[in-house]
Amino acid sequence: MPSLKELFTAENFQSTIQNYCDQIGWSVAGMNQDQAILVFEMESGREQIVSIIRFDQILEFTVPTMIESETEEDIPHELSTTLMKQNAGMSFGFWAIKQINDKFTFCIMHNLLFELITVDYFKTVVGALYSQCEELEEFLLGKG
Repeated sequence: MPSLKELFTAENFQSTIQNYCDQIGWSVAGMNQDQAILVFEMESGREQIVSIIRFDQILEFTVPTMIESETEEDIPHELSTTLMKQNAGMSFGFWAIKQINDKFTFCIMHNLLFELITVDYFKTVVGALYSQCEELEEFLLGKG
């Protein structure tokens, strides 16, 4: 049986992600040897999209929020400060601003070394990230 580190090489990434998702009961929306996309339907009616990107020794998990700005000057700095303060107490994930489709987008992210990613840890991290993203959006929409 391959080590956890070997499960996430370019050759094994797709089969490992598919296997993990099958064990959990999740569907993969799209995938290649370096990236997987999972989409979760939330009770709010919105979707939360989890992007998993394979790098040399880590997987980067990213869940973009609906909060985006055209320019750096338009980024809501009060929200940025609040989320940066929140980072200090978070067990899973950190808030960041990532450029996605030429927009500055608030995201919750988490990076994991390959050798740490068991199916249970994968499920915990993905669930924590999309839940925290949904919680922020609900709050900002006045429903939380």
